Amino acid sequence: MTSRLTVNMLVCGSCGWGVYSRARHDFRRCPCKAVHVDGGFDYFKCGYDPKKDRFVSLILRVKRETLYNDWNKSRDKYGMVPPEKVPKEVGGDHEHRDHPDPDPSAGGQG
Repeated sequence: MTSRLTVNMLVCGSCGWGVYSRARHDFRRCPCKAVHVDGGFDYFKCGYDPKKDRFVSLILRVKRETLYNDWNKSRDKYGMVPPEKVPKEVGGDHEHRDHPDPDPSAGGQG
């Protein structure tokens, strides 16, 4: 069974993409470079405009190890969510059901 993991996602008010950091040194930017996140689960650092960008708690059905391996091996299946899959509501928890299933070769399957 795969774990349910909650991550803080920052949604860009300009391009609509959601970004979250998968590992300690995983610095992520949205495509238009207006927002960024860093720190994974060790710390949370971000840059954003509070007047137009927003945060969403995102529930992923993966283990931390899977996210780390995705970053460490440059697979990039996780960490960014396209605008059409970003929850529209502000606040609350949202399960990202359309996120790709974890790659069995990435480890962390359970």
